[in-house]
Amino acid sequence: MGKLKDLSQIIKPGHDLPINGKTYHVPAVTAEVGLAFNSFVSVAFRAQQAKLKEQDFVPDDDDMQILNDQQEHDMVRDVLTDGLWEQMVDDGLTFEHLRIAAMYALLHATQGEEIANRFWASGGKAQAPNRSARRTATRTRTAAARTTRKRA
Repeated sequence: MGKLKDLSQIIKPGHDLPINGKTYHVPAVTAEVGLAFNSFVSVAFRAQQAKLKEQDFVPDDDDMQILNDQQEHDMVRDVLTDGLWEQMVDDGLTFEHLRIAAMYALLHATQGEEIANRFWASGGKAQAPNRSARRTATRTRTAAARTTRKRA
């Protein structure tokens, strides 16, 4: 096997995101912030799975440490570092703009470019689950299959 390239030559050092006619450079997500976001995604995924199965999701104490508004706010600020938060606020952007920009960087780092691009294109809206997948997830069989044919 040949010599591997230095990973820093392959991974982009951040993202250039266009907002209101201006391009903002959002730096790459730090390891600490990425790991915290993965924990958040894990809890959200479990909650979504429970919802698809029409079950209640009751977060435990660990989940509650992950799922609070202050931590979401802190995570957005932690992504928009090096004065970017202040620059975006000074440019008149809303928290929604900042949240979507930060979430794009987080999703790109943890879930991949395709998911991040879909999130960006949707304006930060969560994509509704596929209707047929929802029906299949909630469908249960209540009777055994017939193995003998009816008499004529």
